[in-house]
Amino acid sequence: MAIVEKTCIIWPTIMAVVSHITFNDGAASPLGQLIVAGIVRDSPGRAPQKPIRVLDYYGLVYITAGGGHFADASGFSHRIRPGDLVFLFPRVGHTYGPGEGDFWNEIFIIFEGPLFDLWRDKSLLNPQRPIIHLEPIDYWATRFKDTIWSVTQTGPEYALVRLCRLQQLLADILVYERQHSHEQIDHEWLSQAKSLLNTTFQTKPDYENIAAALGTSYDGFRKRFTKDVGVSPAKYHTLRRIDRACELLLNDSLTVKEIALQLGFVDEFHLSKRFKQIVGVSPTGFRNLFLSR
Repeated sequence: MAIVEKTCIIWPTIMAVVSHITFNDGAASPLGQLIVAGIVRDSPGRAPQKPIRVLDYYGLVYITAGGGHFADASGFSHRIRPGDLVFLFPRVGHTYGPGEGDFWNEIFIIFEGPLFDLWRDKSLLNPQRPIIHLEPIDYWATRFKDTIWSVTQTGPEYALVRLCRLQQLLADILVYERQHSHEQIDHEWLSQAKSLLNTTFQTKPDYENIAAALGTSYDGFRKRFTKDVGVSPAKYHTLRRIDRACELLLNDSLTVKEIALQLGFVDEFHLSKRFKQIVGVSPTGFRNLFLSR
């Protein structure tokens, strides 16, 4: 299994930083396989070209920042915003990416196999529905990262584990879509709630005061937030702290102890325990994965 981090100049003034891991251990399951996955900062996407790009495999592209545009050969067109998940299908031409003056960051997974053809045949994966919006972004980004990088061992049994984890992720995405497709979410209220929760990572939020600032009781705030976001306020705050830890770990000038203190953990051992519970690897393991050359 190869781990690569590289910087590619795609065209003048656009620099894409790609970190990806290729699942090339030669032990793919006959049911399917994960081919390649990664994180791209300042992605150029796939610019319009003739003939339009057509893949022989499936892909997921989750937009974590920025915006742009997606279109496919069926005539579907969509303005992309953070939190959008783009499904790519075999033999369906498509183009996507940020427009002039735009950028986006993405997490992508490329996969194939008869197992996913069955998902498509049963309309669980549907080319007529190529975009699903997923929030909170940090929660779903962590889910994608955990699905991709929590299993790095080689061999047929581990290839199957990766395949099962990808199916679990897809199932959870479809459940989320069904739960939210017919609901009207007050995005202004939700944005304010997230902002109050994100005020500081060094101390535990005062949930009673946050609820009062939103004009509701703590119980009402907790239930409404959990219903709209899919996780409780406390879980959301924890995920945001771990997401911030991921960002700080990419700066190799900070020690794990310094990051723990900056984010309000008791010590580096407390951070390491919570980090591994959520991400699947230790902070040091995560840093080595992305900073190794």
